[in-house]
Amino acid sequence: MTSYKTIEDKYRLFIKEYISNGFNGSQAYAKIYNIKASKGTDASASRLLTNVRVIKIYCEELAKLDLDINQQYILSKILQLLETTSKDSVKKGLLELLAKIKNMIKPDTQQTTVVFQDQMKERVANRLSQLQDTQ
Repeated sequence: MTSYKTIEDKYRLFIKEYISNGFNGSQAYAKIYNIKASKGTDASASRLLTNVRVIKIYCEELAKLDLDINQQYILSKILQLLETTSKDSVKKGLLELLAKIKNMIKPDTQQTTVVFQDQMKERVANRLSQLQDTQ
């Protein structure tokens, strides 16, 4: 029996098998977990394929292949998963992944600066209003 350093190692093997067998999740799950394919392996593979860590590995493995898969394809697959999953934690992870892909996540310092600037503008406007009221 093969030992794995991390759960990501097992996820990566699952994804490699999933890609190599023509995207059959049930067969990939059965092979990697050394069990007979069944409805249970279908469900387990589906659960794995909605795991954000597995999706990230899937995108990485697809990127390693020299296929005609572009950013738009990957984004469409993530959006498809967003529409089909009902778990809020999975949706949150997928949205974070989308944000990273689209470079929409800003460092906390930038966000803090923007909030601070907005607060300062509001204070200045309030003070100007007070000064005008006293005249």
